[in-house]
Amino acid sequence: MKLSEAIEEFLASRSLRSPETLRTYEERLGLLSRYAGTDATVETVMTAAWWRKFFVYLQQEHKNRRTGKALSPVTIDDARRSANALANFLVTEGRISQNPLTKVKLNALPPRPVPALSYEDARKVADFWTPHDTPEGYSTKALGKDRARFLAVRNRAVIKLLLDSALRLRELTGLNVDSVLWEERRVTLLRTKNWQPRTVPFSQETARALRVYREERTKWFEGKILTDEEGEPFFLTFEGARLTKRAVHVITSRIKRDLGLKKFHPHVCRHTSLTLARRNGLDLFQLQAFSGHRNLNSLRAYQQVTDEELSAAHDRASPLNGSPSSLRANQNRRRE
Repeated sequence: MKLSEAIEEFLASRSLRSPETLRTYEERLGLLSRYAGTDATVETVMTAAWWRKFFVYLQQEHKNRRTGKALSPVTIDDARRSANALANFLVTEGRISQNPLTKVKLNALPPRPVPALSYEDARKVADFWTPHDTPEGYSTKALGKDRARFLAVRNRAVIKLLLDSALRLRELTGLNVDSVLWEERRVTLLRTKNWQPRTVPFSQETARALRVYREERTKWFEGKILTDEEGEPFFLTFEGARLTKRAVHVITSRIKRDLGLKKFHPHVCRHTSLTLARRNGLDLFQLQAFSGHRNLNSLRAYQQVTDEELSAAHDRASPLNGSPSSLRANQNRRRE
């Protein structure tokens, strides 16, 4: 069996994954395919010796076709993970007997730092748009007072929900009217990365912003049928269509510019939500349920301990701080 055919079968088996995941597989396996050549077969490629040569090539010789620079360790690690997924697929399909990459060791990467806002910046982002009759962020003269209010109220609800509930962008734009469970203060997510629906909570503050948006939405679109192939969308454009990913990027770009943030886009809201949730007490399994990550290793980036947290923990635990009774109390708390 040719390697190119095996890659095609693998990608077809992953067709229900998110577009971003599929694009990563295609790009990283493209490196493999070009290195192996058009006539390469699965039998010749699926050996540990062959993979070692391939990764040495990526580390020492291959250059980024666009920039001409060497590949970053992250890109090489992505290629390794994509190749590992391909090999596991071939084992499952009975094409090979074992995954040769289990015998190939690369230097472990430290957890990738995730761009997250501080609590203070997150608060500024959440409060960027106001629901007043003369909302900030839009020109009432250019758009008209009512239209400007609708957009500001919608954007406020969008940003608060992104920050509060750690939604991915496609999960947000995929929300329907019946996705919002008002009594429970939860939203049901259907457009998840692994297509496994999950339900996540939102706060009282976000609930108020969502209700204000619902009132504006009803005022503008009451009695109109606003369904698409996925149902009745909750977040709408002013024309009554489902809010797009591009439109959300426009919202975050405006916030980034006006607040002078170094890095801010929709996924930063998710990183911020998960990072602050972990620091505020969610344990690893709660964080997994909240985020929708199937693999606990994906949460390592949110488990990094800040200097401030380490100092505070050291103050509590150091034998030179506190009385013997306070040390015993700390020991008892750990036993409990």
